[in-house]
Amino acid sequence: MKTLIEYIYGEEFFKTLNFELDGDLNLETILDEKLQKEIEEIVYTYAFYSAIYN
Repeated sequence: MKTLIEYIYGEEFFKTLNFELDGDLNLETILDEKLQKEIEEIVYTYAFYSAIYN
């Protein structure tokens, strides 16, 4: 998931994201509401397909 977010939004944006110690992304730190929803959708889609194929 991290690689996908970095690929889509770029390295500079990726460096600004706040990941918790367990690797989860803290979406509350993203101030742009539209961007927050887009990344949330990526996270949910990733989790869905990971559950199916793992």
